[in-house]
Amino acid sequence: MKAPTAKNYNIDIKYYIDSDNSYYVDTIKSRIDAAVTDYIQWQSGKVGRDIIPSELIRRVMEAGAKRVSVTSPIFTVVKDGKKEDGYQVELAQCTGKTITYGGVEHE
Repeated sequence: MKAPTAKNYNIDIKYYIDSDNSYYVDTIKSRIDAAVTDYIQWQSGKVGRDIIPSELIRRVMEAGAKRVSVTSPIFTVVKDGKKEDGYQVELAQCTGKTITYGGVEHE
């Protein structure tokens, strides 16, 4: 198997918090930052793991977001060394992140 090459991606998200949780905004912001960091580590934790924005959304919402808009990443197939990939192996690598707090929203 060949050494993996980087499959670069960026994270650009905007999230909102339910107004019922406005008292906990600072805590939720910290949890969301941690969730994004965990996603980046998970994403690069296995060669050939496709870049899956749905997983990022899930983690951010579990951290307390009411809604998440994802500009980037988009779903991207990452080569995992199969014959049809020419035995090439890629590893997802985050090259930048923008996390924007959009405010509180009513349900």
